[in-house]
Amino acid sequence: MTPDDIKSFRATLGLSRAELARRLPIPYRTLEDWEAGKRTAPKYLRRALNDIARELAADHKGKISEGFRK
Repeated sequence: MTPDDIKSFRATLGLSRAELARRLPIPYRTLEDWEAGKRTAPKYLRRALNDIARELAADHKGKISEGFRK
């Protein structure tokens, strides 16, 4: 995943960096480094982000219906 992919996902779901880091769970600084391109995000991240999207969709009764599919 590219830094822009991660930022786009976070923006689409309306999550702050702190909220997304807490949901992953990872240190805030790690997410910040991924988004800045200072560190490469692990391959499992896409699956983890889709899991978060599904959780949010369930919490919001379908208002958020799609995960990250790039």
